[in-house]
Amino acid sequence: MDRAIEHVLVNACEALAKKKDGLITVTLRNRSIDTGPLENESLPGIHLDSGRYVQAVIQDNGRGMDDESLCQIFDPYYSSKSVGIKNGVGLSLAMARAIVHRHGGEVAVDSRKHHGTKLIICLPAVTEESWYENRFDRG
Repeated sequence: MDRAIEHVLVNACEALAKKKDGLITVTLRNRSIDTGPLENESLPGIHLDSGRYVQAVIQDNGRGMDDESLCQIFDPYYSSKSVGIKNGVGLSLAMARAIVHRHGGEVAVDSRKHHGTKLIICLPAVTEESWYENRFDRG
């Protein structure tokens, strides 16, 4: 998971490359869904079943993305980097999403051109009981 968060943070830093008042905020919180699958405006593009989750929100006040870029953000080899910014191969967000999915989580992004980007990661929470079972019950 640390690699997924690193990829998202590097992208946020690159979005702030020439901005003097650049700001990245990271917010973590526990989230519980008791009534069944969730799909609402507070978590755009995230479809979660009932249960306990850990939610990470990484938000920047960078250059943001237009709708066309937003639709392609998780596509492998897609990059919207402008001339003058370190060229990438467009894999970091695709890899971040794959890592999150491998852990049973979901990723969504909200962005507007010139208004920054917010990326939301939700992962199933590990209870003390399930952690103990996975850690010590090897047989």
